[in-house]
Amino acid sequence: MLDRVLPVCTALAGFAHDDMTRDDTWRFLMMGRQLERITFLSALTTQTLALSDQDLDLVLDAVLEIGNVTMTYRARYQRQPELLPVVDLLVLDESNPHSVSFQLAALCEQLQQVKTRLGFAPLNDLRSLLQALRGLDLGILESLRALPQDAPHAALLAACERCAYGLSDELTQRFFIHAGERPQANVAA
Repeated sequence: MLDRVLPVCTALAGFAHDDMTRDDTWRFLMMGRQLERITFLSALTTQTLALSDQDLDLVLDAVLEIGNVTMTYRARYQRQPELLPVVDLLVLDESNPHSVSFQLAALCEQLQQVKTRLGFAPLNDLRSLLQALRGLDLGILESLRALPQDAPHAALLAACERCAYGLSDELTQRFFIHAGERPQANVAA
Protein backbone atom coordinates (compact mmCIF):
# COMPACT_ATOMS: atom_id res chain seq x y z
CA MET A 1 0.00 0.00 0.00
CA LEU A 2 2.76 2.44 0.94
CA ASP A 3 4.62 1.66 -2.28
CA ARG A 4 1.56 2.87 -4.21
CA VAL A 5 0.94 5.94 -2.03
CA LEU A 6 4.51 7.29 -1.95
CA PRO A 7 4.85 8.05 -5.70
CA VAL A 8 1.48 9.81 -5.69
CA CYS A 9 2.51 11.97 -2.71
CA THR A 10 5.85 12.73 -4.32
CA ALA A 11 4.13 13.72 -7.55
CA LEU A 12 1.75 15.99 -5.66
CA ALA A 13 4.63 17.67 -3.83
CA GLY A 14 6.47 18.18 -7.12
CA PHE A 15 3.34 19.60 -8.71
CA ALA A 16 2.87 22.02 -5.80
CA HIS A 17 6.42 23.31 -6.06
CA ASP A 18 6.80 23.45 -9.83
CA ASP A 19 3.40 23.87 -11.43
CA MET A 20 1.03 25.67 -9.06
CA THR A 21 0.42 29.37 -9.39
CA ARG A 22 1.72 31.21 -6.34
CA ASP A 23 -1.70 32.37 -5.18
CA ASP A 24 -3.49 32.08 -1.83
CA THR A 25 -4.26 28.39 -2.42
CA TRP A 26 -0.59 27.59 -2.85
CA ARG A 27 0.26 29.77 0.15
CA PHE A 28 -2.14 27.84 2.41
CA LEU A 29 -0.75 24.53 1.13
CA MET A 30 2.80 25.65 1.95
CA MET A 31 1.77 26.99 5.37
CA GLY A 32 0.20 23.62 6.17
CA ARG A 33 3.41 21.81 5.23
CA GLN A 34 5.48 24.27 7.28
CA LEU A 35 3.24 23.87 10.32
CA GLU A 36 3.46 20.08 10.07
CA ARG A 37 7.25 20.20 9.85
CA ILE A 38 7.54 22.56 12.81
CA THR A 39 5.41 20.35 15.04
CA PHE A 40 7.05 17.13 13.90
CA LEU A 41 10.65 18.33 14.12
CA SER A 42 10.08 20.03 17.47
CA ALA A 43 8.59 16.86 18.94
CA LEU A 44 11.29 14.65 17.39
CA THR A 45 14.09 16.83 18.76
CA THR A 46 12.51 17.09 22.22
CA GLN A 47 12.17 13.32 22.43
CA THR A 48 15.71 12.82 21.16
CA LEU A 49 17.15 15.21 23.76
CA ALA A 50 15.36 13.30 26.52
CA LEU A 51 17.13 10.03 25.69
CA SER A 52 19.94 8.59 27.77
CA ASP A 53 23.46 8.71 26.32
CA GLN A 54 23.33 5.00 25.55
CA ASP A 55 20.01 5.28 23.70
CA LEU A 56 21.12 8.46 21.98
CA ASP A 57 24.07 6.70 20.35
CA LEU A 58 21.67 4.11 18.96
CA VAL A 59 19.13 6.50 17.44
CA LEU A 60 21.03 9.48 16.03
CA ASP A 61 21.39 7.86 12.59
CA ALA A 62 17.64 7.20 12.54
CA VAL A 63 16.92 10.78 13.67
CA LEU A 64 19.01 12.11 10.77
CA GLU A 65 17.12 9.88 8.38
CA ILE A 66 13.72 10.81 9.81
CA GLY A 67 14.62 14.50 9.66
CA ASN A 68 15.79 14.02 6.06
CA VAL A 69 19.21 15.53 6.79
CA THR A 70 21.53 12.52 6.52
CA MET A 71 23.30 13.73 3.37
CA THR A 72 23.63 17.25 4.72
CA TYR A 73 25.13 15.94 7.95
CA ARG A 74 27.60 13.67 6.16
CA ALA A 75 28.71 16.43 3.78
CA ARG A 76 29.09 19.02 6.50
CA TYR A 77 30.56 17.05 9.40
CA GLN A 78 32.09 13.89 7.83
CA ARG A 79 31.92 11.92 11.08
CA GLN A 80 29.57 9.74 13.08
CA PRO A 81 26.42 11.51 14.29
CA GLU A 82 26.82 13.60 17.43
CA LEU A 83 24.08 15.31 19.39
CA LEU A 84 24.98 18.99 18.95
CA PRO A 85 25.42 18.93 15.16
CA VAL A 86 22.22 16.90 14.78
CA VAL A 87 20.26 19.41 16.89
CA ASP A 88 21.84 22.26 14.95
CA LEU A 89 20.65 20.76 11.65
CA LEU A 90 17.16 19.89 12.89
CA VAL A 91 16.44 23.05 14.85
CA LEU A 92 18.75 26.02 14.28
CA ASP A 93 20.14 25.92 10.73
CA GLU A 94 18.09 28.45 8.75
CA SER A 95 19.80 27.40 5.52
CA ASN A 96 18.46 23.85 5.94
CA PRO A 97 14.87 23.48 4.64
CA HIS A 98 14.43 20.57 7.05
CA SER A 99 14.90 22.61 10.24
CA VAL A 100 12.50 24.25 12.65
CA SER A 101 14.13 27.67 12.16
CA PHE A 102 13.91 27.50 8.38
CA GLN A 103 10.24 26.55 8.58
CA LEU A 104 9.49 29.33 11.09
CA ALA A 105 11.20 31.93 8.90
CA ALA A 106 9.38 30.75 5.78
CA LEU A 107 6.07 30.66 7.64
CA CYS A 108 6.60 34.22 8.88
CA GLU A 109 7.01 35.32 5.26
CA GLN A 110 3.86 33.48 4.20
CA LEU A 111 1.89 35.00 7.08
CA GLN A 112 3.04 38.47 6.07
CA GLN A 113 1.59 37.83 2.61
CA VAL A 114 -1.67 36.57 4.11
CA LYS A 115 -1.84 39.63 6.36
CA THR A 116 -1.28 41.97 3.41
CA ARG A 117 -3.67 40.22 1.05
CA LEU A 118 -6.38 38.95 3.40
CA GLY A 119 -6.03 41.08 6.53
CA PHE A 120 -5.27 38.14 8.80
CA ALA A 121 -3.01 38.80 11.79
CA PRO A 122 -2.62 35.68 13.97
CA LEU A 123 -2.45 35.80 17.75
CA ASN A 124 0.35 33.22 17.80
CA ASP A 125 3.63 35.11 17.38
CA LEU A 126 6.14 33.13 15.36
CA ARG A 127 8.67 35.94 15.11
CA SER A 128 9.41 35.87 18.84
CA LEU A 129 10.00 32.10 18.67
CA LEU A 130 12.31 32.53 15.70
CA GLN A 131 14.30 35.17 17.58
CA ALA A 132 14.50 32.90 20.63
CA LEU A 133 15.81 30.04 18.49
CA ARG A 134 18.40 32.34 16.96
CA GLY A 135 19.59 33.15 20.48
CA LEU A 136 19.66 29.54 21.69
CA ASP A 137 23.12 28.51 22.88
CA LEU A 138 23.90 24.94 21.90
CA GLY A 139 27.04 25.10 24.03
CA ILE A 140 25.01 24.70 27.22
CA LEU A 141 22.90 21.87 25.83
CA GLU A 142 25.09 19.04 27.11
CA SER A 143 24.98 20.29 30.69
CA LEU A 144 21.19 20.72 30.53
CA ARG A 145 20.42 17.24 29.20
CA ALA A 146 20.10 15.90 32.75
CA LEU A 147 16.87 17.91 33.17
CA PRO A 148 15.30 17.70 29.70
CA GLN A 149 11.81 18.83 30.65
CA ASP A 150 12.99 21.90 32.60
CA ALA A 151 15.73 23.03 30.23
CA PRO A 152 15.23 26.16 28.11
CA HIS A 153 15.66 24.27 24.84
CA ALA A 154 12.88 21.82 25.74
CA ALA A 155 10.57 24.68 26.71
CA LEU A 156 11.38 26.53 23.50
CA LEU A 157 10.75 23.48 21.32
CA ALA A 158 7.48 22.83 23.18
CA ALA A 159 6.52 26.47 22.58
CA CYS A 160 7.24 26.04 18.86
CA GLU A 161 5.03 22.98 18.77
CA ARG A 162 2.18 24.68 20.71
CA CYS A 163 2.40 27.82 18.60
CA ALA A 164 2.24 25.83 15.37
CA TYR A 165 -0.84 23.95 16.58
CA GLY A 166 -2.39 27.23 17.73
CA LEU A 167 -1.70 28.91 14.41
CA SER A 168 -3.16 25.92 12.59
CA ASP A 169 -6.33 26.29 14.66
CA GLU A 170 -6.46 30.04 13.96
CA LEU A 171 -6.11 29.48 10.20
CA THR A 172 -8.74 26.75 10.28
CA GLN A 173 -11.22 28.92 12.20
CA ARG A 174 -10.66 31.95 9.98
CA PHE A 175 -10.46 30.39 6.52
CA PHE A 176 -11.73 26.81 6.51
CA ILE A 177 -14.73 26.48 8.83
CA HIS A 178 -17.91 27.86 7.36
CA ALA A 179 -20.43 26.45 9.84
CA GLY A 180 -21.89 29.83 10.76
CA GLU A 181 -22.55 30.93 7.18
CA ARG A 182 -26.00 30.75 5.60
CA PRO A 183 -26.32 28.25 2.79
CA GLN A 184 -27.03 29.80 -0.60
CA ALA A 185 -30.19 28.78 -2.40
CA ASN A 186 -29.69 26.64 -5.45
CA VAL A 187 -30.71 28.61 -8.54
CA ALA A 188 -31.53 25.46 -10.49
CA ALA A 189 -34.04 24.31 -7.87
